[in-house]
Amino acid sequence: MHIVVLGAGVVGTTTAWYLQKQGHQVTVVDRQSNAGLETSFANGGQVSVSHAEPWANPSAPLKVLKWLFR
Repeated sequence: MHIVVLGAGVVGTTTAWYLQKQGHQVTVVDRQSNAGLETSFANGGQVSVSHAEPWANPSAPLKVLKWLFR
């Protein structure tokens, strides 16, 4: 089966890799010239087992600055 994956970020390239490993023919399409230049570019993640702060909370950026200098 030939499958087209839209987006060459972390999720798109990982999906394409696994589909190809399963024997599918895969084409990855992205509007940027190279992979990972949209949402995946300079994206970071944090795992905090003891504390979960929703990043959409308006007070989160100030709290993060305080935590960094503690």
